[in-house]
Amino acid sequence: MATSPALHIPRDRFHLAWDPAIPPIETVQSGAEVDFDLLDASGGQLTASSTVADLAALDFNRVDQVNGPIAVEGARPGDVLQIDLLEFEPADWGWTASIPGFGLLADDFPDPAYHVTAVPRVGERAEFLPGIRVPVVPFCGELGVAPETGPRSTIPPDLHGGNMDTRHLTAGATLFLPVFHEGARFSIGDGHAAQGDGEVCGTAIETPMRALVRLTVRRDLALGAPEFITAAGAAAEVPVGRRYATDGIGPDLLSAARDAVRRMIDWLGREHGCRTSSSRPTARCRSSTERGKAPRGAPFAIRPCSALRHDIADPGQGRWRPAPEHEVRDHTEDHPDKDDQRDNVIRRLEGIERDVEERDGQAPEHAEERRDQQHDPEDRDHEVLDRREVRPPLRPSAYPIHT
Repeated sequence: MATSPALHIPRDRFHLAWDPAIPPIETVQSGAEVDFDLLDASGGQLTASSTVADLAALDFNRVDQVNGPIAVEGARPGDVLQIDLLEFEPADWGWTASIPGFGLLADDFPDPAYHVTAVPRVGERAEFLPGIRVPVVPFCGELGVAPETGPRSTIPPDLHGGNMDTRHLTAGATLFLPVFHEGARFSIGDGHAAQGDGEVCGTAIETPMRALVRLTVRRDLALGAPEFITAAGAAAEVPVGRRYATDGIGPDLLSAARDAVRRMIDWLGREHGCRTSSSRPTARCRSSTERGKAPRGAPFAIRPCSALRHDIADPGQGRWRPAPEHEVRDHTEDHPDKDDQRDNVIRRLEGIERDVEERDGQAPEHAEERRDQQHDPEDRDHEVLDRREVRPPLRPSAYPIHT
């Protein structure tokens, strides 16, 4: 990009609670880009040379810090803050830990464990264990605005965002958060080099991070909880394109699921004119539901993700206006999962055809010939890959990570 961020936030300007009483440290205009230099989730307590013995001295009052708050001019209660996630640059190392009493299966794994992973370039694979390599697809787990009331812990997610730990919020995604106070007061932290669907052991590959975001006030939207559009390409995980997601928050899993699906139905009606009676089966047919992070005793977060296909919506033309394509770093072509995803699609198509042919009692030899004629594998490769978008990279980072 030709322009520099309007603001750089160093790693020592952080806070440890979501609280409207915390004043903003800086103010930017709507549409400004902000560059953050972030510590890891431990607040610098754990390093690449730490050992499992250091977990016993970990001060939980210093974990999951977030940098900010940043006020955005003109943001008022009832508005929506649009956060375009432009770039994430992890450090060259990250840590993963199993901490006694923490995580989904804490009772099953009472002993501590600590592991350091060398993190290569974004889009490559990190060798987590010998023979086990995971894609480096970085994002930040903590993104939020000042909550309606506080102080609140930075560990769980909530209506204001918080510790969302959503692996789909990668470079190219656009997050929408409701505004509860003047200026919105955005903060970010908890860098992850890689993570699955939630942190089963309580941690991902935690890493220091440099994050570049754009903050825009939206008065044409009205939200009560986080919603987002996923990035195009590999981060969307499926070659049909982007997804729109609504986060549901509730005291238990069922309540959170109901909240998320209701808001997905609202979105289908708002954006695509679906009546309530038709929105429910549409959401059922076109959505997938995922469970987010929920520490013990904390609110549950769950999200349905609806496909943004051309017959449903074109996110580039609609009023949601995600991040412009030329301003987002995308690693679609060199993403390590690209070939796997393409092959999975081909196998799925062939499996569907076989099932139909077997059901109709058609001869296998004729079915094989028909598949070759109607669905040439090379044509399918082009069809899948043509749906992916390729973007030029951002400018070199002005603020490299120091490890």
